[in-house]
Amino acid sequence: MANKLRPYNQRPFDDALGSQTNEFLDWVNSALNQLIGQVSAPPTTGQGALFPNTINPTTNTIQALGGRVTSLATGFTYTADNSAAINLYWDGTNSSQLLRIYRDDGTVSGPFSGNAFITGLLPATTYFFYPYFDEAAQVVKFVSQEGAVGDPPIAYLATAPLLAQAQFLRGRIPLATNLSGVGILTPAGAPTTPTLAGGGGGGGGVYYGRYLP
Repeated sequence: MANKLRPYNQRPFDDALGSQTNEFLDWVNSALNQLIGQVSAPPTTGQGALFPNTINPTTNTIQALGGRVTSLATGFTYTADNSAAINLYWDGTNSSQLLRIYRDDGTVSGPFSGNAFITGLLPATTYFFYPYFDEAAQVVKFVSQEGAVGDPPIAYLATAPLLAQAQFLRGRIPLATNLSGVGILTPAGAPTTPTLAGGGGGGGGVYYGRYLP
């Protein structure tokens, strides 16, 4: 097939067109010839047909079907006491380590330092949390929807598929997945020592990530 991006030496001619229309066509013809000279004809199929042809899987241009990008994330630790408070750490204190994310392209993001202190809870009660890493904001956030308790309202009294779904939406990496599956039991007596809450990750990495310190 002939290359449709060939340049044209002059604009199409028509006696019925006025002078202003002809001037506009001359400008269009010149501008198109300049653009044609800057790029070669792109492939008509495959990734090479896209421009730019680097795909960002965290954007809305890719459907959430099939496999997802895999990553691993280091874990949190937590402490809980009988004043009905739970403290989560990923800042290197209380036996935690600074959060890092290991991606399947060989890169490592981080370290990211932080913690979360949740008050207003009840003793001898199990609470569940859904933390995630926000790719756009580059910070750790927690799912906070209707039914959440505590201050801030990020603790839940039961697990729910919709909460887990919110944790791994596109552009989010689930973190400390034991918090959403096992939860934290607030003590009725003595405070807990720092306890591993497990790591996280996206795609298949989440299954291995939960065992990371």
